[in-house]
Amino acid sequence: VKLRSELATFVGNQDRVQEGRISRDMQVVVSACRDGTVRVFNATISSMMRADRKRGANVEVAPSISLYGHVGAVRSVSISPDSWRVVSAGDDGTVRIWDLGGTGTPVKQGHLGTCTGCSIGAYGEYAVSCGMDGVVKYWNAREGLPLKDAAPAPHLNLRSAMSGAEVACGGVPDGLRVAAACEDGLLR
Repeated sequence: VKLRSELATFVGNQDRVQEGRISRDMQVVVSACRDGTVRVFNATISSMMRADRKRGANVEVAPSISLYGHVGAVRSVSISPDSWRVVSAGDDGTVRIWDLGGTGTPVKQGHLGTCTGCSIGAYGEYAVSCGMDGVVKYWNAREGLPLKDAAPAPHLNLRSAMSGAEVACGGVPDGLRVAAACEDGLLR
């Protein structure tokens, strides 16, 4: 894979960045940070920034919005296709759905223990989260309301297979199918 040169450095995180995502239109970057924050950056690279970069200058972009509310690290972050909502998952077991107009939804007690992953669907309507409790949860991403917990097939003991394991999850546009990648080497 041939990569182009670095255009900018997104600065402002006070601790390790756990995950970063870029919006579909490549105009917004979000970060999940171990310091408990979600930071939102404008990813538009101006002609002046490009010129500075060509001259060898380091181009730094500061966050346009910092979102606070998680207690402990933010493990995962996802951004809606329209770049107006961000879903975050944290060590505190909560899932937060943020409106980038500057407001966050009330704390959603998403999981018992660490919430390790989240994803928002291709149309921005649904979100999923997963945690070390072995549960995959579905959310209404527009209203910030929980919809249901995943019910594993009778022959799969999803809860025991995922319990205590690091997991990550992702969904498909219709919000009906989810994949959970587990530390035991299986994709469920």
